[in-house]
Amino acid sequence: FRLLFLSLCGLCMVFFACPAWAGIYVDNGDGTVTDTSTDLMWQQATAPGTYHLDGAYSYCTTLSFAGYTDWWLPTIDELKSLVATKWHPTIDPTYFPGTAASWYWSSTTGVNGGIYAWGVNFDGGGIDVYDAKYDFGYVRAVRGGPAGLFRNLVISPTSRDVSKDAGTTTFNVSNTGAGTMPWTAAVTSGSSWLSITSGASGTNSETIKCSFKANASTSDRTATILVTATGAAGSPAEVTVTQAPKLAPTPTPTPVPVLSVSPTNRDVAQDAGTTTFRVSNTGTGTMPWTAAVISDGSWLFIASGARGTNAGTIMCNFTTNTSTSVSRTATIRVTANDATGSPVDVTVKQPPTLCSATLDGNLLLHIPYLSSINPILGTISFWADFVFEFNPINPTSTLFKFTNYGIIDNPSFSCEASALSGDLKISIPDLLLADGNTHLWVDMECSPAFSTNGNTCFVVTKYGVVPN
Repeated sequence: FRLLFLSLCGLCMVFFACPAWAGIYVDNGDGTVTDTSTDLMWQQATAPGTYHLDGAYSYCTTLSFAGYTDWWLPTIDELKSLVATKWHPTIDPTYFPGTAASWYWSSTTGVNGGIYAWGVNFDGGGIDVYDAKYDFGYVRAVRGGPAGLFRNLVISPTSRDVSKDAGTTTFNVSNTGAGTMPWTAAVTSGSSWLSITSGASGTNSETIKCSFKANASTSDRTATILVTATGAAGSPAEVTVTQAPKLAPTPTPTPVPVLSVSPTNRDVAQDAGTTTFRVSNTGTGTMPWTAAVISDGSWLFIASGARGTNAGTIMCNFTTNTSTSVSRTATIRVTANDATGSPVDVTVKQPPTLCSATLDGNLLLHIPYLSSINPILGTISFWADFVFEFNPINPTSTLFKFTNYGIIDNPSFSCEASALSGDLKISIPDLLLADGNTHLWVDMECSPAFSTNGNTCFVVTKYGVVPN
């Protein structure tokens, strides 16, 4: 968006650039041209591309070219010295070939609070203002020239720390260039406690004097003074004044979270199930944390609580260990960045599955290795659970109700499997009783008479003691 109303910015700015001298140029043969009337050395070619004002500044100040690194974005006075209206574009084509018939950025800002900057339009030699943030313009860098050729605004110092008590402070305004440089100064923030008592405006080099009130709060505070010299390089310039608090605030202790996990070791049963761990912050502050299985996660995984803040519970599910000889171990790592004691590793151990079927004190029958031959799928291995069912009509029968099962892929049992026949008869070669010593062989078969209400029940038909 371009500012179309130049009258708002000061009608003293000329619509068409009329330099006070005619350029007398020397082509240096290295991509630069020197104007002998100003001693300014110019980049002969236009910079590649177009830029917002920030990009134009950056291009010039970082330019390393023709053996020089002290290039800058020209002021409006420097830039308009190149205008020669007898050509189109309005610049000497012998020394500046390829110049765009468009506008070029200058470093002279200060229009409408610094939102706009001045530029020269080489389509006709006019000068205008452009939106520093949104408009794109061309760039030609400059260096050299005699010290102080054009107006240049300098403030010293650009920041000041003052005491908590009421007092005064000063800043020096200087024109390190040539010509007359009128300027103004205003407090743009912090005017409730800082004010300009003298030097709110001036010409060239003078002093801004400010007074400030005592700071009765427990926090420091900052005020800003904006110095504007329209058309001068370095304008506008900001000055900051920082005032110390009356009383130093009570320091807030730095939070120190401490990660704690309980327990850090857990032994679980060989059958599938769940286990939990408690995470807590025994320190201070907020402690986000995450949990992940970092080793042997094939049989244990986090069902809930993989992340939390401060206190929380990690719940893990694990599968049945189908091995009859090898125990397995998994590791869960809990991490809380910036917390003391982080990370914490939790170990979960699972013993191997017993090869024998078992009947515990609650008369729960567990067959860890049951094999069945399917005419289509072939041999299928699985584990199965049963519970004793008392039948008052036939109290002498030993009846077990089927409750649960699971498929075993690639079984590695070293013992003989229990067998399930096609007519639903089960032969158990080794059943360990609850006393931990007695081993029986047992035959069972499905009983349609007792398999009611959706249940499947098996009746023990034969059994005997397995010799040692």
